[in-house]
Amino acid sequence: ISSPGVFSERVYLYLARRLSATTSHAAQDEVFQVHWISLNNALQWVMNGDITDAKSAIAILKTSQLLGSGKL
Repeated sequence: ISSPGVFSERVYLYLARRLSATTSHAAQDEVFQVHWISLNNALQWVMNGDITDAKSAIAILKTSQLLGSGKL
């Protein structure tokens, strides 16, 4: 959990391309789900308020600009 108002932390965002599905190797107490969606859908979710955490929204918006789609 991020708390930028309390801690002096840095968050690094990485753009991974050409990914492919594979089996997961989660820790015993770790639960996660992967959902593959298009960048345009992710942009819509940000703009509609469905994605509300700042790290994810910024990553999606920066990715859109870096890849040149810029569709808002």
